[in-house]
Amino acid sequence: MKRILFISHAADFSGAPISLATLVRYFRRQRSWDTRMWVLRDGPNLAPFQYEMPTVVLPRDWDAGTTTSLPWWAMIRSLAGGHPRQAFKIGSDYWSQKWGRGEAALAWRKLREHGNAWGPDLVYANTIVTARCLKELDPSCPIVVHVRELGPILEAAIGEHRKFLEQRVSLFLAVSEAVRSELLKQLRVPPDRTCLAPVALDTEGIEQSAGSISRNKIREELGAAPHEPLVGAVGTVNSRKGADLFLEIGKRVLNNVDERDRPRFVWVGGGSDLEWARQEVERAGLGTRMQFLGGRTNPYPYMRCFYAHLMASRWDPFPRVNLETALLGVPTIAFADSGGSREFVDDTCGCLIPDFDVEDAAGVLAHLVTDPDLRSQLGEQARQKAKALYDVENVAAPLLTLLDTFLESRRMAA
Repeated sequence: MKRILFISHAADFSGAPISLATLVRYFRRQRSWDTRMWVLRDGPNLAPFQYEMPTVVLPRDWDAGTTTSLPWWAMIRSLAGGHPRQAFKIGSDYWSQKWGRGEAALAWRKLREHGNAWGPDLVYANTIVTARCLKELDPSCPIVVHVRELGPILEAAIGEHRKFLEQRVSLFLAVSEAVRSELLKQLRVPPDRTCLAPVALDTEGIEQSAGSISRNKIREELGAAPHEPLVGAVGTVNSRKGADLFLEIGKRVLNNVDERDRPRFVWVGGGSDLEWARQEVERAGLGTRMQFLGGRTNPYPYMRCFYAHLMASRWDPFPRVNLETALLGVPTIAFADSGGSREFVDDTCGCLIPDFDVEDAAGVLAHLVTDPDLRSQLGEQARQKAKALYDVENVAAPLLTLLDTFLESRRMAA
């Protein structure tokens, strides 16, 4: 039985862990692999990993070598086995001990020894942020890294690990052509060591989750009238995601649309700038016309209520939310120079705005929310496009063939 070690940088509700969980569910239904999961940062969305395979959350500050929640021997014991359906979680509320530089090195040596003693045939690392962990583990088997970063985040993640990544990673999976292009500029690797592997959607699961709360309930929560247009965004509230641009576009639309057609702007998601955004709304006197709701475990019922999705990111590798809102029949307005959005969004399912022009974006958005026929046409085309191109069956099947090739080549070399 082939052994696959998956590594996730986090267990939250951001796009990368959700996409990994979607892929591993598919892989495990198609192959009888012995799989394990290492999670570098704990979070509220650990259950999908735990359900599929033995799962370990590394201690707090594992990458800093300063503080951990468990001594190395407890970490190794948790890694060591048990019932195959059991997940092992190294929590932050048991023991606490300070690590000096030497103790951290010892802990990693023991962790590396255990990982290699288990003998994975392949390591699949989700996001290049896992580079430090991969370097410490230094497995003897092939490494596949699914790169879901762009811009300064990609550059910072490569950082001091450049040489290791160039020499040891067998294949870089890029979530978009924008990511693949930048990866080839940043790393000295031949193009044939990169491959496009976009976001995979559990289309049936998303549609079911979206219908779990009625539209009336969502509107009641928001204080929105039955036919009041809703313009939405979903994601972390920060500058990279364009929270300030969302505010600016919203203000321009609200100032230029008649009262009867005036939309309500809704952002679903938390983040470092959440309180700042709420204060800006209050300062601008927008009242309930613009709402930053904070995080939601299930954002899909809100997304289903959007008349339009406003993707205001400055740079984004390949926003999963573009595809999810499309699947729910919602057209997207995005900036053309923001990264991967242009690889999905076009005039068949939304609109791309050049040069981060907020005035242009506001005009397009105002037209879209007041034209039900156009909105319906774009929404239906978006739904068909998302389902046809990004359903997990269509994305994961060729990826599985790639992984089979690596596993077979390792068997032949043994």
